[in-house]
Amino acid sequence: MEISIGLGVTGIGIEAFFASPIESLYIPNQVVSIEAGAFDSCENLTGVEFGTGISYIGNYAFAFSPLLSSIIFNGNAPELGDDVFIHINEDAVVYYKEDASGFGETFGGIETFCLREYYFYNSGDKAIISSYGGEGGHIVIPDTLGGLEVYGIGSGAFANESGINTVEVNSGIRYIGDYAFSGCSLTGIVFNTSYMNIETGIDIFNGITSGSRVYFYSGIGRPPYYGSCSWNQWGIPTLGFTGGLW
Repeated sequence: MEISIGLGVTGIGIEAFFASPIESLYIPNQVVSIEAGAFDSCENLTGVEFGTGISYIGNYAFAFSPLLSSIIFNGNAPELGDDVFIHINEDAVVYYKEDASGFGETFGGIETFCLREYYFYNSGDKAIISSYGGEGGHIVIPDTLGGLEVYGIGSGAFANESGINTVEVNSGIRYIGDYAFSGCSLTGIVFNTSYMNIETGIDIFNGITSGSRVYFYSGIGRPPYYGSCSWNQWGIPTLGFTGGLW
């Protein structure tokens, strides 16, 4: 069971949904406050996601909800009352976005996990992207992560991310691992360099969308296949460009 919170609602009152049979809950962006006990003793509630506007959650607001294990914040950390999340699932995690403020290793007594667009590991003071947690669409591989130059894309880092349509690879990338983009719904891949400078693993674009194209920026040297051709090492048509693709 879900509940729908109307667009005109900016606050949820004291014990408004006490002991409700709801199973999942989304708090929309316009809601700024949740008062004491609002969702106390919701025994079927497994997950709650807060919009960007929430600034205050009152005492015991989600207490005694034993199945509640996923708590997602899309904005900054709100002010908490007492024992907001007391006696919920022992494995519960608070998830927050990497650009949010106010979260630490725990929040409201619950372990936290930062939701990043790109996860990476340090390899010789260079960042290697290990996985993706963003929303897809057109993505641009960043130049730096965590203060480190992004040097490579690890094996399977974007595999089966069906929401990614196009990807732009920065000129600093020198390594792309096995199956890095395998199974993506890619229609275009842009390299701001020549792939002659990039070490690649096997089947990095295996199973991507039929009709995909690889583009090389013609302003950076002469790519290995200048202009249009029908084949390259990945079996994807290759074209040169000078800008303005998307």
